[in-house]
Amino acid sequence: MKTIYLIIFITFLLSACNFRPTYKNKNASIDARVEDLLKRLTFDEKILLIGGDSTSFATSGIERLGVPPLKMSDGPLGVKQKKSTAFPAGVVMASTWDTALIFRVGEAIGKECRATGINVLLGPCINIHRFPYGGRNFESYSEDPYLVSRIAVAYVKGLQSQKIIPNVKHFACNNQEWHRREVDVKINERALREIYLPGFKACILEAGAMGVMSAYNMVNGYHCSENKHLLTDILKNEWNFQGIVISDWVSVYNTYGPYNNGLDIEMPQLLYYKKDSIEKYIKEGKILPNNIDDKVRRALRVRFWAGMFDNEIKSDTSVLQSNEHKNLAREVAEKGIILLKNEGILPIKKEKIKKIAVIGPAAEYMPHNGGGSAYVEPVYTVSTYEAIKNIAGNNIEVVTAKGDPFPKQKISIIEDKYLFSPDNIDINGLQAEYYNNPDFKGDPVLVRTDYTINFNWQGGSPDATIPNDNFSVVWKGRIKPSKSGMYELQLRSDDGSRLYVNGKLIIDNWGIHGSE
Repeated sequence: MKTIYLIIFITFLLSACNFRPTYKNKNASIDARVEDLLKRLTFDEKILLIGGDSTSFATSGIERLGVPPLKMSDGPLGVKQKKSTAFPAGVVMASTWDTALIFRVGEAIGKECRATGINVLLGPCINIHRFPYGGRNFESYSEDPYLVSRIAVAYVKGLQSQKIIPNVKHFACNNQEWHRREVDVKINERALREIYLPGFKACILEAGAMGVMSAYNMVNGYHCSENKHLLTDILKNEWNFQGIVISDWVSVYNTYGPYNNGLDIEMPQLLYYKKDSIEKYIKEGKILPNNIDDKVRRALRVRFWAGMFDNEIKSDTSVLQSNEHKNLAREVAEKGIILLKNEGILPIKKEKIKKIAVIGPAAEYMPHNGGGSAYVEPVYTVSTYEAIKNIAGNNIEVVTAKGDPFPKQKISIIEDKYLFSPDNIDINGLQAEYYNNPDFKGDPVLVRTDYTINFNWQGGSPDATIPNDNFSVVWKGRIKPSKSGMYELQLRSDDGSRLYVNGKLIIDNWGIHGSE
């Protein structure tokens, strides 16, 4: 009997050692893995998966169960990380009319996401060009719904070929930056479906996009982050969307509406999707306790789809700044050029031309994209003047003139000779107080004199004592211009900034987002 008991005991131990949770079995279906993992999560852990973490560009992981975080990056024109390739603006991509080429762009950006540890790319931007002064028209593709859908599908397919989760944005009817949080787009169903939704629909039904970003604006009275008709009725029910809906940064305005109407993940941080807020509405009977499971189920599904539990696709850092990707960006730029008029001048016959004049504000200064969250720092740029001069050779004289300047072409940096300390001592520079948090809490960890306000820290920080992200700084001082008069003061920052003059708030660009 002892021998029998021993055999049974040993058998039991071996069975226990060989047990492996379904969610860790890469041969199991994604749905089976999701459901197995979902039931193992606590309520507190589920909360962590439906909102941004302290970095503002990731959601938390669950270390206890080996759930990795979702790491995000702007944007549609390239990965907004160091050493990545800056691709031409979206409007240039669409101007190529070449879906095979744009597939390669999406594929290349996907490879660079892998190389920089990014799982979610905040793009493509596929909003319709409706408002001529739309500040993000450059980032999107066209005023034509069909062209938008063809380019967007190619881009998403290329990106997802590398198992990178896209965030097709901004859903929906997001066509202007002015008052973007307050504008209410009044639109009938026919216009909505014929003009503004085809690109999104194609990305879901044809490309199988795994991510969508809700827009800042309202549509027919409801903010897009809580618009049931858009997020639930159309996107999730009608189109059977299986991925995640992420809010644009700081575009969630309450708990109840977004939570009940289809928003899965609040970015950049848990503000309204916090545990105490959700528990309050559960106690009041306004939120069903199991509503969170659909959001978490989607957040897990995209992770399994992307192979994040299994390390299916290895990263290759050699793609960063590779000649292949530089040449691809150049090919898009060349094929996106539109010839509007040619009266027998092109192609130029070198043997007949002695002198070429390149005239215009962009002749030597090349604004390669429109800035903001889509901005990617290029490794190098070539101006129109430089390019023509290089091709023309030594036998043709190439001259340039600015002509009419761009309005507000570039912010001029205030030189240190006009900036002075906050007291009455004429010492050049501003007093800078750096904090290791985004809220100016506690004492500054570094106090120094900054002589001008013109910094580009990218992924770094101002000092070894300051973290790479989520820090804040206050500059104090006086401006003494060379002569009295009317002056225009401008700010550009990533993330937010405010300017006070004599204690009065003059510029308010506050918020967690790209440069504005």
